Amino acid sequence: MTKVRSSDQIQHKFGEQSEDNPFTFVMSSEAKDRTGDIIRQSGWDLGGFKRNPIALFAHEHSFPIGTWKNVRVEGRRLLGDLVLAAQGTSERIDEIRSLLEQRILKAVSVGFRVREYEPIEKNDPWGAWDITKSELLETSVVSVPAHQDALMAAKSLGISKSTQNIVFDAVSGVLHPPRHSGEKRQSDYSHLTGEPSDLVRVRRDLARRGQI
Repeated sequence: MTKVRSSDQIQHKFGEQSEDNPFTFVMSSEAKDRTGDIIRQSGWDLGGFKRNPIALFAHEHSFPIGTWKNVRVEGRRLLGDLVLAAQGTSERIDEIRSLLEQRILKAVSVGFRVREYEPIEKNDPWGAWDITKSELLETSVVSVPAHQDALMAAKSLGISKSTQNIVFDAVSGVLHPPRHSGEKRQSDYSHLTGEPSDLVRVRRDLARRGQI
């Protein structure tokens, strides 16, 4: 039986560059992600997104970099073409363009709301989801998974320090969360790492131990 999600919490999942064109992205597919979730591509609601298809960097609403064109479902994949702002709009966007063209940056992350889902394991409601209906809200170019090789390549190309910081250091708090007493720890890294949020992780753990 399909369940309707009662929360409007925004979810994030990774996509990747296509093999043919560095500016065409597989924004989503029906492959299981790291948490075991499956997003059914026939269930996407793209109406709202297509009315304002702004492309962001790292889900930062203050950092638009272009727009998405020709967003469509083909088979079991959601595809979209990234059109960056015109050359010369900003030095930072021009550097991101270079990183994309050379496939140093090659990932995207979709922000969406789950409208309908059912647990893949019927007896494990806090386990992985079979997401049957989703509403696409935004899609961002992201640097996660961030690899040291990619950072070294960016440095060798003369990419400015400020752009390196934005592109690669944005995930430093995720890869190395604070360990000292009194330091603030972000409660939800799912939009950067593709892992479940702390809340979902705790619920799943409690359920598997029979405590809820």
